[in-house]
Amino acid sequence: MVKTFEKQQKLSVYEFDSENKLKANALFNYIQDIAAEHAESLYVGRKDLEQWNLFWVLSWVKVKILSYPKFGESIRIKTWPKRQHRLFSLRDLLFYNQNDEVFAKVTTAWLLVNANTMRATSVESLPIPINYHPDEEALSETPDKISALTENKKLVFQKNIKYSDIDVNKHVNNAKYVEYLLDCYSKSEFENRWIKEITLSFLAEAKFDDTITIFREKLNETSDIFEAFNKDSQKIIFKAIIDWN
Repeated sequence: MVKTFEKQQKLSVYEFDSENKLKANALFNYIQDIAAEHAESLYVGRKDLEQWNLFWVLSWVKVKILSYPKFGESIRIKTWPKRQHRLFSLRDLLFYNQNDEVFAKVTTAWLLVNANTMRATSVESLPIPINYHPDEEALSETPDKISALTENKKLVFQKNIKYSDIDVNKHVNNAKYVEYLLDCYSKSEFENRWIKEITLSFLAEAKFDDTITIFREKLNETSDIFEAFNKDSQKIIFKAIIDWN
């Protein structure tokens, strides 16, 4: 059985910003799309898991961006299930530009969740074993807790969740969260610099008519740390770190 999976991707004009750089949220859309396609080809995709009352949840992502492709270019994406780490199933990805150079490296952590109990379960409970490919890795990092913000945090974004934010799973898609994070910055904060790393930890769902509040704090000169809350329940939705060049 082939352990790795690849696809060519033509980049669309709406995925680029005013500086002709691919938006970071576009990468996150590709991450979940190719992961879903590969899972389906391995018979552990959405439709397969439904018959066993199971589903995958993306729990944690780290993306390192080495360079940015330009509009009109095609890219190649390669992915593979890497190994187990505690209850997580780790999946890595490499993004190649049209010159076949790696421009982004990604590692992701997925949880297999029982739909009846809504609790994470071991991948060993799958009727079909996952063929891991541990000899190759894009990044060596594994899921870790992101520190809590201090009293110096500032409210930088608020959003009432509406129709365009909701996906087929009836909650906000992870790429939308990245979109919100990018909107926490002013136009001038994007000038003469670019995002080189994003780490995201997903902790709870956001659904239609929820209100998300996002707080930001400087971690150091080139890094920001974020916490997003459900405004009413004060439950943490996600945490993130963004590093700039």
